[in-house]
Amino acid sequence: MDNGFRKIGVIDYQKSKYANLFIIGSFVLSISVGAIIIVLSDSTSNNILKGQWILLGCLCYIIIHESVHLIFMKIFSKERLCLSLKFPTISVGSNGKFSKRQFIIIALAPVVILGVVLALLITFCSESYKFVLSILLILNFAGSGGDYLQVFEMRKYSMDTFFQDNSIETSIYKKK
Repeated sequence: MDNGFRKIGVIDYQKSKYANLFIIGSFVLSISVGAIIIVLSDSTSNNILKGQWILLGCLCYIIIHESVHLIFMKIFSKERLCLSLKFPTISVGSNGKFSKRQFIIIALAPVVILGVVLALLITFCSESYKFVLSILLILNFAGSGGDYLQVFEMRKYSMDTFFQDNSIETSIYKKK
């Protein structure tokens, strides 16, 4: 137990009555908007990649997304990192305590960074790859519901609050 901090709460998404609704809602909204954009852009007509390559791309995206969280956790803290695999999800955590600003960056870094990279790739890549890149961009926003929820839940805590996410729950601390 760290004597410099006092635990003031826990965000447990498994016990939250709105967490699943929020995550599923953001997923459905992102998929719906993405599907409309794909249909309107007609990017499926030029697709050269087969289904297995699209699935592999999705799997690689998920690994990269979680790796971005880990990179930012490691930038802000030298504490031990954790990985939780519960089919069909992967989540990461750390023993480190992060300021509110740091934790917001950690939570949103993958969706922002990968969103920009994928948007640039869609803009500058050959037409034949736009469909799969669009799928990955949709996955980027649709699969980040848990990250959005963490940031949403943090709104009620002051800027002098610290957060520790062990990949199962998020503990909230204040300095003593």
